[in-house]
Amino acid sequence: MKNAISVLEFRRLLHEMKDRRADMTIRFRVMGQMWEPFFMSVGALSEHGATFLDGTRGGLKKIDDLSQIIQFEIDRSFMGYQPHFHYEVRMDEPFTQTTSAGQQIDCGL
Repeated sequence: MKNAISVLEFRRLLHEMKDRRADMTIRFRVMGQMWEPFFMSVGALSEHGATFLDGTRGGLKKIDDLSQIIQFEIDRSFMGYQPHFHYEVRMDEPFTQTTSAGQQIDCGL
């Protein structure tokens, strides 16, 4: 079972959860902090971040940069991800290509 995903894969998962499974919730851990105590639903996604809705306490949790989330778990099985399993979010590797001359070119994401 794959236990680490890139920030880009994590962003895709959040989009799919929001668009196809609004009943699903997620909880996560931000770098340097403890786990969020409650599961939350995906409220909105921006270019780099997300807002999560805390149905238990009735509040919002805004994350400006998804790369600050280092671990997460979901409450239901979805897209091959298992519930209550701690997945790691790793920084995206830069996408590079090697030319015929052996030079590496940064192609962005």
